[in-house]
Amino acid sequence: MLNRHQVVKRSLDDPVMTPSIAAGTGIQGSASNELSSPHRIFVDVNLDLYVADCGNNRVQLFQSGKSHGITVAGSGSTYETISLKCPSSIVLDAAKYLFIADNHRIVGSGANGFRCLVGCYGIGIRSNQLSYPSTLSFDRSGNLFVTDQLRSRIQKFQRLESSCILAFNQPKFCPKPVWNRNGIIIAKQTTLGSEPLAVFVNEKNSVYAINRENKQILVWHEDTIDPTMIIPTDFSNSSSLFVTSNGDIYIDNGEKKSRVEKWISSTNTWVTVLYVYSSCKGLFLDINDCLYCSMADHHQVAKRYLHDPVMALAVVAGTGTLGSIASELNRPHGIFVTWNSDLYVADCGNDRVQHFRSGELDGITVAGRGSSNSASTLSCPTGITLDGENYLFIVDSNNHRIVRLGPHGLQCVVGCQGDDAQLTQLSFPSSLSFDRSGNLFVTDTGNDRIQKFQYLKNSCNMSSVIQWANSTELTVKSQMYSQGCNQDDFYYDAFEVKVPESRYYTIWSSSNIDTYGYIYENSFDPLNPSTNLFKKDDDGAPNDQFKFEFPLYADTTYILVVTTYRPSTIGAIKINVLGLQNVTIKRLSE
Repeated sequence: MLNRHQVVKRSLDDPVMTPSIAAGTGIQGSASNELSSPHRIFVDVNLDLYVADCGNNRVQLFQSGKSHGITVAGSGSTYETISLKCPSSIVLDAAKYLFIADNHRIVGSGANGFRCLVGCYGIGIRSNQLSYPSTLSFDRSGNLFVTDQLRSRIQKFQRLESSCILAFNQPKFCPKPVWNRNGIIIAKQTTLGSEPLAVFVNEKNSVYAINRENKQILVWHEDTIDPTMIIPTDFSNSSSLFVTSNGDIYIDNGEKKSRVEKWISSTNTWVTVLYVYSSCKGLFLDINDCLYCSMADHHQVAKRYLHDPVMALAVVAGTGTLGSIASELNRPHGIFVTWNSDLYVADCGNDRVQHFRSGELDGITVAGRGSSNSASTLSCPTGITLDGENYLFIVDSNNHRIVRLGPHGLQCVVGCQGDDAQLTQLSFPSSLSFDRSGNLFVTDTGNDRIQKFQYLKNSCNMSSVIQWANSTELTVKSQMYSQGCNQDDFYYDAFEVKVPESRYYTIWSSSNIDTYGYIYENSFDPLNPSTNLFKKDDDGAPNDQFKFEFPLYADTTYILVVTTYRPSTIGAIKINVLGLQNVTIKRLSE
């Protein structure tokens, strides 16, 4: 009852026609037991009641028998959902996902949150627009029927089977995944030309890249060595491309022609789909058929709805002026758009990654300079993607590595050995993409190649992980070394560590003295303690103890140096290890 701010019910088997109150107090309000001009309702098989609480810009869930509601969408929700403006109708599908008529549009929830489904581009009379929709309903096939009230019509929106198929891969990983740090070269300069910038792997594991010198798009179907298809173009210096699930290709042609071109796979023809102001360092087509372009030279990200007959750009991030405040960008490169139209931008010139929530022009720094995670240092990020758990993978270009922002903070994934041409190294990488199995493809721009880093699935198997300990004691008879010129001497003990399998391991100390730990690769020279140094830690564990938690690789010998924070300190130290049982730890110093 709209004007009484209540929902009432009556059992049809009850001879008495008196209704009982199901929700609302009868007084307009926004408390959990109150409603404001409620519109349509939905009751599920558990007799839970959902209310489109128009006046409060929210959807309320009243569990069976409860008088206090839970806000499941809109204003006041405990969880991040979506902003609503006078929701008028609500329906649940078989998986209990919400579909809401709101603000001249229909929005829906899913495994990845809320997103706009139809009417996403403002009030209007065109077939892709709505004006004050009041009710909605599905047929057996999932087609959506909407009463478009102000236009005095009912519209049917057909469900597209292919809309549930992502054109790219978003694999799910365990909390501590590991990739083989030795890359496999997929293509070299002889095939790619110099300084390749773009790589895209589709859901069929086909790999797409651009030879800018020869003006070609190269395609490798799964597990092929040489390109299986070469698509000629008439434009050069393309920076990015995006491939749809039906094989159509969007490619940057902004530097020379100020355009984005589309290659239609079914007809082998080219059409212009977007006019831009500069080269698109990143291209992305979202599930609503909005094409995004990051224009580095103009410090903006803009989009166009591809079904709009007008080729107009709508700015979604950046003011057009170089800057570092929340609304500004500095040479944006790679972009990623989520199911609910949130935008992530690799803000290269500001050494950060920005998150712009749908419809908002002020970004939130999620990694790099200015983020809440002070350890997440980036230098010109140029590529970005999200995995199936919405964790970020970032091309940290000037640091020559790929990093992951996961549940344990920012961690290096590949290219963690610095800038060079070894298979474990990268040189100014530009972009990245996953295949179905979670293998990581990277354009190693400075080395003129594309590398593939294999995902080590066994690294997530924790069934054989155990904890054990070794003991040592630093005495006045222990070996000593100086950690630098003209510095004090420290007692130390050194251990050779070999692991049977590449995965995460944890090594930490337990002692009554303040310990310090160093990890070296291959060898340790006490006369040159900075050579081969891999990691060091002082207080990673409580009570002034060191702690390491990172991938160790089966093809590498490690040296663990156990010493103290203060010079000439002696005492007993227990070394704890969490990992596979057959890790070998052999003392080197006597």
